Amino acid sequence: MLESGPTANYFLSVYSPQGYVERFRELYSAEDGWKAYILTGSLGPDVPALISRAGAAMEESGEKALYIGSCCEPGQLAAVAFPGIRVCLIDASAENVLRVQLPSLCERITDLGTCLDAETLVSHRRSILSFSAKYRISSARAYRFLTAAAGMLGDTYRLALECVDMVKLERYASNISRRLFPSRGGQGTESVRYLSAITPDGIVGHLPEEKFSLLYALDDEYGIGKLFLNKLRCAALAAGYDVISCPCPLFPDGKPEHLIVPSLGLAFITTRRSHPFNCGEAGHIHIRRFLDSEGIRQRHPRISFERRASRELINEAVLLLADARASRRMIESIYAEATDGDMLNQADDALIGDLLKLKEQSHLDV
Repeated sequence: MLESGPTANYFLSVYSPQGYVERFRELYSAEDGWKAYILTGSLGPDVPALISRAGAAMEESGEKALYIGSCCEPGQLAAVAFPGIRVCLIDASAENVLRVQLPSLCERITDLGTCLDAETLVSHRRSILSFSAKYRISSARAYRFLTAAAGMLGDTYRLALECVDMVKLERYASNISRRLFPSRGGQGTESVRYLSAITPDGIVGHLPEEKFSLLYALDDEYGIGKLFLNKLRCAALAAGYDVISCPCPLFPDGKPEHLIVPSLGLAFITTRRSHPFNCGEAGHIHIRRFLDSEGIRQRHPRISFERRASRELINEAVLLLADARASRRMIESIYAEATDGDMLNQADDALIGDLLKLKEQSHLDV
């Protein structure tokens, strides 16, 4: 979790077997009139600090803020959104490279590179290039370990799948869906976010701060819970409910590992030994109820081996991500030396001023 300042609600980027995966466009929509400030040109804590300042200023003015954490630096923010006025800020200064699709209409580039002294950076060219190369090498190795870990967990899933009573699982999912999702008419929409990420500090999870009136913890050590949650996801969407699907970072495009239905104050959170969420007074659904116990017992030695192996592989990936971060921090220290602090503060103040004006304008338009 964040060490200071606002607490992140979700991740929209993860380190995965496919490399660095980001979904920051999930935050905004041109069709719905959103404005996205794309913050570029600066490295280091300057942009996350601006995002934190902007969030605090807008919350002080009465706006609700949605905070997005950074998987690269778990103690920092990567984005903030203000749904009430349909505005967001996104850190696109490092890994989060976003291709602008609708400049000025929806996306507004804020180039903090104007606060940098190019001559200082040129004088450190060799160091920057050397640390950049080390960063790429460590990151690439980390992705290979994550690929191997995903392979192990994928095989565990396939072994457990052989033991699933699908009729029982589907019947249970249907009963819950009928009870929780009475038809509202129409088709719901889906947003994809991440509740956990593999970071240089290990596996970090964010349990959203919403006060869920219904919270269920899925106790699942095999990955079978995503079949169950996908049934609920489809039922909720068909009944007209908007959902937030949260895949596992090792399978970033896969079925949901967690499922949230905001309008119902409802969440299904998967917990396991590798990343236990503190779900408090949640109701519990034990995925083992859908498994043939004898079949699982026979496969237990192999499953146990794969669990241990995947944990070790993830641990190695974490160490390599920490090495990559150390190289990136050396680059950031050079950029910090080249930054004009007064110019940066002026740019920050101007941007926050724009946000407050947008808030005032949105209230006048109502």
